[in-house]
Amino acid sequence: MSCSGCGARQPFAVFALCADTTLGSISVDSRSDVEAMNRAIATHRLHPMIDRTVPFAEAKNAYRYFKDRGHFGKVVITRE
Repeated sequence: MSCSGCGARQPFAVFALCADTTLGSISVDSRSDVEAMNRAIATHRLHPMIDRTVPFAEAKNAYRYFKDRGHFGKVVITRE
């Protein structure tokens, strides 16, 4: 892995400390918890909040918008 700040190859532990690095994680629930969540989503007709839809030709702008964190909801890139 290389740090975009200095470009040098770094071990992961050092790479994770770079100022421009974002780390994320997910947690996985039990199968019964996921099934209960899916039932609740279907029962209450929940849908994702979509901030904007962008055609594929403008995907670069969509990623920039997403990276700037100005969105509230999902940024969708379509194949149009």
